[in-house]
Amino acid sequence: MDNPFYLDPKLENHINDKGKITEKTREGIEKSIEAALNIGRRLIGGTIVTRNKKYVLSMLELYYGSVGDDAHDWYKVNYSKNVANGISREQVKLQEQEGLCFYSKHRKNSNWNRIDIVVGQKGTAVSFLIRNLINIKDGKSLVPNPKGGSGLVARELFSESIVEKPKIDCYKKSNSCHHFYDTHEAFLKANDKSDKDIESKLRCVNNKHNGIDGRYKKRKWNLSIYPKHFIIPDEIKKI
Repeated sequence: MDNPFYLDPKLENHINDKGKITEKTREGIEKSIEAALNIGRRLIGGTIVTRNKKYVLSMLELYYGSVGDDAHDWYKVNYSKNVANGISREQVKLQEQEGLCFYSKHRKNSNWNRIDIVVGQKGTAVSFLIRNLINIKDGKSLVPNPKGGSGLVARELFSESIVEKPKIDCYKKSNSCHHFYDTHEAFLKANDKSDKDIESKLRCVNNKHNGIDGRYKKRKWNLSIYPKHFIIPDEIKKI
């Protein structure tokens, strides 16, 4: 049986126990990065159902600690000297669990709250920060700013307690509190879009796509899609 798309075996760990890149060439790392970005594109248009509320994923950012991404919480806690925001090693263990699951960081009055979708096999640290969602109820972006806002997304989803491993299915009904549906193709088709319309930009800092300081600052790891008018297909409405 084939692995689900979010467990692509090309997602691998490329660092040693000191956080150093072990590849003699970049080839293996680049294959893993491309596999991760393909997963991110597939997640765009997917539907999260939590506590009977439905959201479509519309903006994600890749963080890949296992290729030495020093902006990733997991990498910062385990290998960086400058660990901010009081993140614990126990917390970031979630970012190296088998996907799909959620990593959340939520504190009152914090500007750095976040919820990530963790993908890949256990032992490989790779996740996608959720920067924006479409609310199925009104078809509008949760964050009207085109650059999204991970803090507002975290506040919305955390209030719905989306902090555990969801059930995964395509369109099958479920009694689970948290459920992910692979509606990528249905959403793009309804909005007359394809994978080519998913934009790639630098990661966002201080509301600007300037990239995050570190080894992968110049990488376009922010993925998003913004039709002028969102059309919610029946495949999603009927979930």
